[in-house]
Amino acid sequence: TNEQIKDLRDRITSLGGIFDIDQKLIEIEQELAKTVAADFWEDQKVAEKILHQIKAKKVWTEAFALVNATVEDTVVLYEFYKDGAAQEPEML
Repeated sequence: TNEQIKDLRDRITSLGGIFDIDQKLIEIEQELAKTVAADFWEDQKVAEKILHQIKAKKVWTEAFALVNATVEDTVVLYEFYKDGAAQEPEML
C-alpha cells in the first residue's frame, strides 16, 4: 500500500542518516582524489591505508544503494500492479 511504501522510504532515509551515507560518499570522493596524485605511492603504508578506507566505506555505500534501488524497484512494480500492467506472480 501507499502507506507501506512511505514507511519504507522513511526507513531508507533514516538509515542513510544513521550510517552517515552522504558523508561517506564525500569522503570516498576526497580519498579517491588523493589516489591520482603523482606522489600517492611514495609512502606505501599510507597509500594502502587510504585504499582500505575507501574499500570499507564503499561496502556501506554500495549496500545502501542496493537497498534503496530495491525499494524503488518495488515501488515501480507496485505502481504497475495498481494500474493492471503487472500481475501478482510478477511481484514475487
